[in-house]
Amino acid sequence: MRSQKRRMRRTTFVMALAGILLGVFAITAVATTANSARLSRPLGAGRRETAAALPAAAARSSANVPRLLPADAGLVSSFAFNPTDPNVVYVGTIPGTNKGRVYKSTDGGEHWRLISGRGWTWLGALAADPERPRTLYAGTGNAVYKTINGGRTWRASKRGLLPPPGINRGEGWVDWLAVDPTNSDVLYEHDYANTIRKSIDGGNSWKPVLSLWQRGGIKALKMAPYTPAIYAAFYVSGPKRASEPGIYKTTTGGKTWKRTPLRDPDYAKANVVFAANRGAIYVAVGARVYSSTNAGQSWQFIGKGLPQHAVVTGLAVDASGTVYAAFGLDGIYESADGHTWAKSWPHSGPTPGLGAGMLAVDPARQTTVYASAYYPSDRSTATHILRSTDSGFTWTVVG
Repeated sequence: MRSQKRRMRRTTFVMALAGILLGVFAITAVATTANSARLSRPLGAGRRETAAALPAAAARSSANVPRLLPADAGLVSSFAFNPTDPNVVYVGTIPGTNKGRVYKSTDGGEHWRLISGRGWTWLGALAADPERPRTLYAGTGNAVYKTINGGRTWRASKRGLLPPPGINRGEGWVDWLAVDPTNSDVLYEHDYANTIRKSIDGGNSWKPVLSLWQRGGIKALKMAPYTPAIYAAFYVSGPKRASEPGIYKTTTGGKTWKRTPLRDPDYAKANVVFAANRGAIYVAVGARVYSSTNAGQSWQFIGKGLPQHAVVTGLAVDASGTVYAAFGLDGIYESADGHTWAKSWPHSGPTPGLGAGMLAVDPARQTTVYASAYYPSDRSTATHILRSTDSGFTWTVVG
């Protein structure tokens, strides 16, 4: 009887052990199969956003997509970057009439927080100091604000920035700011009075170096990196009328301007956008893109293959020479050789109702590109940001 009970207990133990081993084997087999499938997946698979997935991500309506910026953040007006830390990104927004905000991200655009002060009127431009990583300037409708501690505190500069009669403050007054890459105490600004002003004391005071008030207009400006050269698209009327509108350049801090030989039939009525890297300057006039590799002495048309029925809304170039051009609802295109273009976003089909605006390359990580984006139905108030960390191969909505 006892031997029979022993045999029964032994049998029960063996069956239980077998069940445990069988379970462990099954779990191991499943894990091995999953790992094999993961390891055999092509490099980069699953990273590309699909056109079907983008609308939900961009609208941030999915429970899996956090609302990274408040709904009332406003239209994106500018980007700026910490020159040494790719995790620090600044974005300026216009949430409404006579309002301006600056948001900061310390994790490469994943999360944002408001850092601007109260009572800011408009926000047309941001500029980072290339030599002082925590110094940032913000151009508004009532002052140029400066922070030297990454946005914790701001100081307003108004000396020399009073607009001429007829220009009301709070109407998007300062719309361009740049820091001289060879001397960070020197800054330039452009305002809606068609005047370029210069500061030689880190933004404490300003003096005009070119004024076309009631004599013409300045359409776009660009400070070339690594050199104190400024390119400007403007026209002059009146007694000092230029031969025709065009792209001008100064290397004397705005004292003298020389017209470059670029000719475009639609310049006077077209949107103009600049981009530049160490070796070249790029300009988009309407739907056409041109490049110069000799500091504006000659220009080459490089826009073949781009949509000709749209207008370039943003232009950027990285250190390797890859050029990005945004075309609103027609998406973003890029060229690695300056001749042939491919659609960077979205990779197939039309955009999912999301238009691309301005473009900016992070100087601390040249493979990272940001684009402002919008839905036509709420363009005046909605903030959306696209980001690519692999030179335009994939894009993610981060704002």
